[in-house]
Parts: sequence; structure tokens; C-alpha cells
Amino acid sequence: MKIRRDPDLTGIKEVRKKFQYETEKTDEKYADWFYSKLEKGALDNDGVVCFSYLNNHILMWAHYAEDHKGMCLEFHCEHSSGLQELGLLPVLYDKHYAEVPFNKILEEEGMAATYYFKFINWEYEKDVRLVLHEQQKELVNYHEKMRLSKVIFGVDTPQSDKELVRRVLKGEDVQYAQAVMSQDEYKLIIEPLDN
Repeated sequence: MKIRRDPDLTGIKEVRKKFQYETEKTDEKYADWFYSKLEKGALDNDGVVCFSYLNNHILMWAHYAEDHKGMCLEFHCEHSSGLQELGLLPVLYDKHYAEVPFNKILEEEGMAATYYFKFINWEYEKDVRLVLHEQQKELVNYHEKMRLSKVIFGVDTPQSDKELVRRVLKGEDVQYAQAVMSQDEYKLIIEPLDN
């Protein structure tokens, strides 16, 4: 995560009062130091769960499913309000880093905004994210609101992995599908499998 520095240091006195480190630094140097610590601390202490509206994008399978050896998990939302009720928010794509004004830096929504920014070239991913903060010790149980509905095996998912997943999910109301490369074009086709 990277944060664009805000030149307006309104609020720095409150931040310096709460975090009394590096007290000899000027406000500008302190702001730089604080932003870098914030970036590192956020990465160390928070977690981000990413989802996408797509299940058949070749690059995403290559990047996130170990060159098509992994799987795609599809979930179904039970509520019409859906994603926002679950805390899932869409990613904003831009060519600039997220900017958090210094007077908002201590507010949760100020920092949270940075998790929802991504470089514009990733826009094809059409993703949504759920941010889990340090105090959330484990992923919230979404079983009541969001359930696993399908497992899509990658083009090169090993047979042993497929069998393991089917054993683990035996008795669950889950569909299975197989990603297959098109014979005519650079495209993935998702074919249903027998349960």
C-alpha cells in the first residue's frame, strides 16, 4: 500500500500529540516519517480479502491461481443489499496513489480508503475488497450471509487437488466447474461438472 502525501498538514499537532515519537523532527519531516510508518504498519496489522465479479479472465487465473493450477471460489450473497452489507466495497482505479489528508489520518475511514485504491491498469479485474483490521483476530463468519456456491478448477489444477476439494466439501450444496482454454481464441470457458 502506498499513500500520496498531502502537503496540507492540518491536524499534525493532534497526530504528534497522540504519537510522541521523533519529536525533534520538523512537521514536514515528521509527516514523511509518520506516513512511511503508517504504510508499513497497515500492511503488517491489517488484512484484505479480495473478490472479483469475473471468473474467466485469463490473466487473473495466471496471477492469482498459480498459472491456472489453482481454483476459483464463487460465492452467493443471500441479501439484496449484498456486498455493502457485508462490508465489501468496490476498488477504485486511478493513476495516483490514494491521498489521505493529514487531518483525517487518525480516522478509520480515512485510512481505509487507501485499501480500495489500485493502479488503473488493474481495472480489468473488477474487484471488491473486505478490509480486516488488527483487532479482528479472524475472518468474520459470513456463512449466514454469503455462502460458497461453486468451485471452478483451473485448466491445470492437479487431479489430486480436485479430489481433495470434493472430499472436504462432500455433502455441501456446492457446484463444480472446469476452466477450459478455447480452441479458437484467447479465452477461458467455464464448463459445469457433474457433482
